[in-house]
Amino acid sequence: MSTKGFFPSQERRAFPAMYAMLYPGIVETANELGYALALHGSLSRDMDVVAIPWTDTAVDAEVLVGAIKERVAGCQGTGVAALRGPSEKPWGRRAWALMLQGHGYIDLSVMPKAVPRD
Repeated sequence: MSTKGFFPSQERRAFPAMYAMLYPGIVETANELGYALALHGSLSRDMDVVAIPWTDTAVDAEVLVGAIKERVAGCQGTGVAALRGPSEKPWGRRAWALMLQGHGYIDLSVMPKAVPRD
C-alpha cells in the first residue's frame, strides 16, 4: 500500500468525492460572509481553498473560518476533528487546516482585507 503524507492511497481514493460534496456548502457560507473561493491543487490528499475578500462587508478571517467549520460539520455529519492554525503565509494570507475526523482535511488560506482607497 502506497502512502503520501498522512493517508494511505486506498483511503485517499474517496477524498475527491468527499471534497466535491463539501464544496458547494462552503462556497455558500463564504459568499454570505463576503468572500469568493478558489480551489487549487489535485484534491488527492487535501482540499486546498483560497478565500478572497470580495465585498466591502467581508467578515474577519476568524469569523469565516468558524462559519466554514460549522458548515462542514453539518455537511459531513461528524464534524471537524481539529482546527490547526493560523499560520502566516506570503502576501499576508493566513492558513488553517480543518481536519475531517481523520479522513482528509481542508487547507484554507484567507487573503487579507485591503485598506479601502480614498
